[in-house]
Formats: sequence, structure tokens, C-alpha cells
Amino acid sequence: MEAHRARVARWAGVLDDLERQTERLETQLDGADGDLPVLTWSEPAEAGSMPPELAARARALQERQRALIDRLEQAQASNAHHLQAVRELDERGPAGPVYIDTTG
Repeated sequence: MEAHRARVARWAGVLDDLERQTERLETQLDGADGDLPVLTWSEPAEAGSMPPELAARARALQERQRALIDRLEQAQASNAHHLQAVRELDERGPAGPVYIDTTG
């Protein structure tokens, strides 16, 4: 029983860390305040298998991360579109003089 409690505590800590990272990325994406960090994760070997009582929490976190991935992909597509528009403007070269008749 003590081993099970220790495994639950280890996995709860893992989920806490993943939730903090997810929240930080969500906040950064909401604020669009620069580059997002590249985060990697691998299952901690010493944690053992995830206890069933944490499965619902893990699924909820997975859904948040999937939604975040969707938002990141949308932002990436939007950025690519804007970059293409800027490149097209650069390819046209400098614009010639423009005169505006202000006297009618």
C-alpha cells in the first residue's frame, strides 16, 4: 500500500509539472510575447505505470495539450501566410513615386 501511495505521489508530481508547462505555453500563446520555448518530455522511468485514479486527470491534460497544439498549428499557418505576403512585397521591388492631387 505504501508503494502505491508513493507511485501516486510521483505521478501526481509529473502531472503537476506537465500542467504548469501547459499553462505557461497557453499564457505565452495568449500574449504572443515572443518565441515559445521548445519543451520535451519523456515518461519518468522511476515512476512506474500511472495509477488508475490519475487517469481522468491525465486525459484532461491531454485534451488541453491537444487544444494547444491546434492553436499552435493555426498560429504557425497564420505566420506563414504573413511571411509569404511580406516576401511578395519584397519581390516587387521599391514602389515608384506616388503623387496625390490635393488641389482638385
